[in-house]
Amino acid sequence: ATGQLDSARVILERAREDANYGDRPQRLSAGDLAVMARMLAFIEIREGRHDRVDALIAEYSALRDRNPAFGLGMAMLHAHMGDLEQAFTEVRKVRLELPGIRLNFDSKPFSMGPLWAYPPFQELLAPRG
Repeated sequence: ATGQLDSARVILERAREDANYGDRPQRLSAGDLAVMARMLAFIEIREGRHDRVDALIAEYSALRDRNPAFGLGMAMLHAHMGDLEQAFTEVRKVRLELPGIRLNFDSKPFSMGPLWAYPPFQELLAPRG
């Protein structure tokens, strides 16, 4: 698995480098950049390289400032790093900043991992009646 992660890291880093500094730099959308940063961060989390994760989270955070919905990606990263309070804070921010956004957490599409067992997150998702 480590060889596959290393290969994925090389491919993602090369794509990011080419997008910014290649022979013909391409303009990638904030969404594309966010997906690449998030994927690289997950690789680094898996490999235990938390210093690199912190740098990627900072990069992703700057993209989040452009689009509050990227906070869900931030929540995923924090959840998988074990910082459930920060993950929960990111989800709450998205709900406050984008009140009309439909968050379909019932099907667990966001890979929130350990956040599912976090009581404040469960309470946030509980139906209001």
